[in-house]
Amino acid sequence: MIRGRLPAEVIQRTVREIFGKARQCYEDARTRDPHLRGRVTTRFTIERDGHVSQATAIDLPGAPPRLPDAKAVSCVVAWFASLSFPPYEDGIVTVAYPIIFNPDE
Repeated sequence: MIRGRLPAEVIQRTVREIFGKARQCYEDARTRDPHLRGRVTTRFTIERDGHVSQATAIDLPGAPPRLPDAKAVSCVVAWFASLSFPPYEDGIVTVAYPIIFNPDE
């Protein structure tokens, strides 16, 4: 879900370029629970200059359960908070970006 005018493909490309960092949060958590699975949906705000000003984990109605490892969830949210997007003039953008983690994938 995106609110604002930054094209979805720009957001996806930026997230995918460094997705390995979020995956590492999950893999680190699997050392504590090898069967760990769940979703982390992060709502983040992208400012006009491209920096992320806010990031928080949210729960969406009807979505799969949240990843039950608070340390991993915090790690993923921090990763989103560190992202940098191309600057744009069309206003502030708010994004809710879900990632589903599954040990079978």
